[in-house]
This record gives sequence, structure tokens and C-alpha cells, in this order.
Amino acid sequence: MSGQIIGQSANLKLNHDTSQPCPFTRRVNPKTGISSYGAIVYMKMDTDSGKCPTVATVSALLVTALTTVLTFLKPSERSEIHKAAAGQYHALRNRVRRFREIELDDGLEGDKAKERLFKLAADQDDLNQNSLSISRCDYEKAKRDIDEGRSQYRVDQEGG
Repeated sequence: MSGQIIGQSANLKLNHDTSQPCPFTRRVNPKTGISSYGAIVYMKMDTDSGKCPTVATVSALLVTALTTVLTFLKPSERSEIHKAAAGQYHALRNRVRRFREIELDDGLEGDKAKERLFKLAADQDDLNQNSLSISRCDYEKAKRDIDEGRSQYRVDQEGG
């Protein structure tokens, strides 16, 4: 009788294939469940002891709502996507630098140079199209930091 779990209440039979992973484990952050469960236990303890059940209820709902928002927004997943895009842009920048400093200096012919340049431009267009967009406020903050000199690179300086 592997694969079936018999419920204790009302002899409810549930078919559960134990060889397959739970479909919810991939979508729900375990921290969400633990913190929500902790908030509910806290609410239950305060309600049983008669201590301010309103505060316990509000805090339990607040914790559940916040963890749900974090699960929905998936900031760590978005961070990884941005990091991957940054790596791809970095690789493209290196290919452009090699093209400019090595291939063109070695006397790459006009048509081959033009073809290579169009390929690099197409790669940039693909990256721009497939990457997540950056919010306007983040763009403005980065621009302000660059303008104020917080991000200085040799190539940005005169004669660099």
C-alpha cells in the first residue's frame, strides 16, 4: 500500500505518490511556511492565555503578508537574473575591446571588420531585448553616482 496515505479523521484516503517530489516545494520558500506557522502558533498562544489577541492576530497576518510578498516578488531570483545579464554584458564588452584593440590594429579588412561590428551590435541588441529592465529610480541613482565621481574607471578619465 505504498503510495497511499490513510487520514486519521473520517478515514479519508489520499493518493500520494511518495516517489515524486512535492510540487509545492519548488514554488514555496520554506522560510515562508516556517515563519507563517510560527506566527500562527504565536497567535494561538496569546489567544489561549488571554493576552491581547488583536496584536497577535495583526502580527501573524503581517508576517504572513510580508512573507507572501517576498515569495511573490522573488528578489533573490531577480538578483540572479540581473547578475547573469551583467556577466553577459561584461563578456560583450570584452569582445568589443578585443575587436577594437587587437583585430582592428592587426589590419582587419573593411568588409570583415564591418561584418564583425554588425555581429557585435546584434549581440548587444539580443542582450538588450532579453535582459530585465532597470527601474527609472535605479538608473537615476546610478547616473547620479557616476556624475558625482563615485564610479571612476581608467577609460572614463582623460588619457585613460
